[in-house]
Amino acid sequence: MKTLLKILISILFLMLLYKISENIDDTKFLKKDIASEFKGVLVDKYETNRASVLILNFENGDKHEIITVLNDEIFDRIEIGDTLNRIKNENSCFIINKEGLKKKYYYVRISNETRNSKNFPIEWKNKWLESSAWDTIP
Repeated sequence: MKTLLKILISILFLMLLYKISENIDDTKFLKKDIASEFKGVLVDKYETNRASVLILNFENGDKHEIITVLNDEIFDRIEIGDTLNRIKNENSCFIINKEGLKKKYYYVRISNETRNSKNFPIEWKNKWLESSAWDTIP
């Protein structure tokens, strides 16, 4: 009887862990990133172990720290003095370099796991597919 009880408790515990992990996904953060809009000049950039950090100076003189899991290409290409123009409600942005050249990038990477999550907005399922190309499943 004790063995059966231990097995039952173990199964319930594993089910609870699965349910908790299922509810933890990047969708909440992704929605916030995609909804954001800003335009600023890069004054500093660095990476932490989990995110890219850009320090932008806005037209009104305010400095703002952008912390996100950026598209690596943006982080690699943007240089101090370039302008980053983030488009609201789109997974895209523009880098405008000091010479005025403008190039469009997808803003954040969307994993296939996040894209297939039940919390991922249905209207986004087939949008910005290039932002998931890095996460191919063999």
